[in-house]
Order: sequence, then C-alpha cells, then structure tokens
Amino acid sequence: MNSLSKLNSILDEVSPHMSTNLSTTDMFSIAKTMMDHSPNINKRQIKCDDKYIDGIYYAQPDIESVQRISKDLK
Repeated sequence: MNSLSKLNSILDEVSPHMSTNLSTTDMFSIAKTMMDHSPNINKRQIKCDDKYIDGIYYAQPDIESVQRISKDLK
C-alpha cells in the first residue's frame, strides 16, 4: 500500500466480509503508523497451491516453504 488513500477502497471491498470493533479512524491511524515504520517490518510468506475439493477452496502450504520460515523464526 503506497498511500492511505488506497485504504478506503480496500475497506470498501473487505468490509462486507469482516467484522471489527475498530472505527475507521482507528484503522487509518494503525495504517499510518504501519506505513511510517514499514522499513522495520520483515515479511514472510508461505507458498501455497490452490486446491478445490468438493467446491471448497483450500490453500495447501508448500512443506519446504513452511520449514524454511519455521527455521528463520527460531
């Protein structure tokens, strides 16, 4: 996210699918704090394969990816 202006459109998309007790002001405040400190945040992402079984979506994690990240976090 490059700007807080994108947060509003993101919230419009995800809000029907979530519930929270945070106000919009709180969310913007948290987002601004995170953006101000983003150089200090390290990202880890587990690779997953998309699977559909009986019409239900599953993210199947790559075992090597899980093991590598687990090792990094120890």
